[in-house]
Amino acid sequence: MLRMILGEAGTGKTTEVLRQIKEAAGRRQSVLLLVPEHASFEMERRVSALFTGEEQQYITLLSFPRLAEKIFRECGGLTQRPLDEVSRALLMREAISEVQERLTLYRRQAGYTGFISSMLQTVADFKRAGITPARLEEIAAETAGTALGQKLTDLQLIYEAFQALVELRFHDPLDELALALGRAAEKNWFAGRHIWVDSFDYFSVSERALLEQMLLSAESLTLSMTCPALDAGEDIFLYQKKFLLRMRAYAGAHALMCEEPLILTKDKRHQSPALAGLQRAFTRPETVPPAAGESLRLIEAPTVYEEMRFAAAEIARLVREEGLRYRDCVILCRDLDRYRNAKTVLEEYDLPYFCGEKQNILFAPLPFFLLTALEAASGSLKTAAILRLARSAASGLSPQQAGALENYSFIWNISGEDWLRPFTGNPEGMSDAAPEDYAAALAQVEASYDFILIDCPPSLELLTLNGLCACDSILIPVQCEYYALEGLSELISTLKTVRKKYNPYLDIEGVVFTMFSVRYNLTLQVVEQVKKYFGNKVYQTTIPRSIRISEAPSYGQPINFYEPKGKGSEAYMDLAIEFVKNNRPHEPAKRRGKGSSAPAEPKNALEEVKQGEV
Repeated sequence: MLRMILGEAGTGKTTEVLRQIKEAAGRRQSVLLLVPEHASFEMERRVSALFTGEEQQYITLLSFPRLAEKIFRECGGLTQRPLDEVSRALLMREAISEVQERLTLYRRQAGYTGFISSMLQTVADFKRAGITPARLEEIAAETAGTALGQKLTDLQLIYEAFQALVELRFHDPLDELALALGRAAEKNWFAGRHIWVDSFDYFSVSERALLEQMLLSAESLTLSMTCPALDAGEDIFLYQKKFLLRMRAYAGAHALMCEEPLILTKDKRHQSPALAGLQRAFTRPETVPPAAGESLRLIEAPTVYEEMRFAAAEIARLVREEGLRYRDCVILCRDLDRYRNAKTVLEEYDLPYFCGEKQNILFAPLPFFLLTALEAASGSLKTAAILRLARSAASGLSPQQAGALENYSFIWNISGEDWLRPFTGNPEGMSDAAPEDYAAALAQVEASYDFILIDCPPSLELLTLNGLCACDSILIPVQCEYYALEGLSELISTLKTVRKKYNPYLDIEGVVFTMFSVRYNLTLQVVEQVKKYFGNKVYQTTIPRSIRISEAPSYGQPINFYEPKGKGSEAYMDLAIEFVKNNRPHEPAKRRGKGSSAPAEPKNALEEVKQGEV
């Protein structure tokens, strides 16, 4: 069944959609609400505010790309990795090379580097328009013998070769909606669902095909669009009218019920009659435009700077004389690029403002920090990534600290595992100064981090030995099992060897009991034996035996995310707190430096544990 909700902007179409959805959710019907990607966050907020938790269980809110992802997740179909921009360019280059000798009009241009980007854009346009290589071949045949026919033939050869290469190894995100349509039709994925579509002004070919499939399979499809009436008149709503009439004809051709459109006419948005009249003047050409008055003024200025000066002066007057707040004032620009430099006028008037420019989320402080941290830690430690990490707003370092760290890394050529060792060189570079003369400056550089934790595998292999050579101290987890005592004995032997030959400053930070349960006598015996030899090095916190801790890795989550309020999560939090209390960050390093001699043998836990006694 096809239903339509029509009306101009501000007539309450979305409110009516949510009202109908609430009724459907109250009847425990499966609801799918489709909105544009940019409107999904605001719609999620409204749904969360208007619907109870039980009602939300029956509602799925998606955009078209997220709908495709959900279909693939539930029905399968994407077994190959997505095509990224670099791979896309390489495959296009390979496709052009394959067919270059068969080209006629574009043979010479095919050798130019810029031709690749041009063809990538052309193929992307074809896909968005729903034109396949086979359809392009048909169009080329219809225009054979003309310059257009030659051009289309060349484009078809390149497009076909490119698509064949893509399908061998990748899936193209531009094809996802078309692929999702096939999977949804095959699995009858829309069956039993009541679907509402809201806030769209335009649908691509692939989106229209999905809507047609929804109309065939779903219980009902409700389209909400900005359109005052469903007639054949030509106005600014011509596309919406053509689309809706086409959907109604499609429903009739397949013997599907189509209700009369619900047309909303009452303006629920504008408080000012003049502004409401201004909107009607745009949407209804026969309407007489409202006259200028208190609510509506037309100002003509020679430049955008003069426009902005008028706006700034008027805002300042409204705040000063009429008691408005700055947040009550909005400046709307049709083209923000034209007014980008004119924003300086607001600064001249000392007006606080927020500019709603589209920004790449990857450059926001937190995502940038996380991505840079992953880049820095993947493989060997990368100096450039670590320095970007230090300069990010989420690192907690001041610009002076980040600058000091960057200067030190350049002076002493810090790279790779050097970042895991304490800094002992003079921050000013090579000089005759004694270490105590630059100890304060060095401590400032080392204050750029608190702790560096190296997670080692549960075996005494090369990775573990490298970690032992690089660290100051080790924290030993001990399972409360008999064989763990034998492994602990081998570990102590290895630690003594590493300390003797490679790292004379290696110490034991502590011992932590894991899989701890007071119900087993063996647990208490292991604890007694370990405490006998390690004394106050044994942490008071113990990690309990928990099936949740064992399950968490299989779901790709740490226990703090998998079960935040469980006893395992709380135990690890207690362990972190105890570790921080036992260590005071930002102390000057007392370890080895390049070229420095080892101090006198210190007394530490390794000296108190005899090999073979554990």
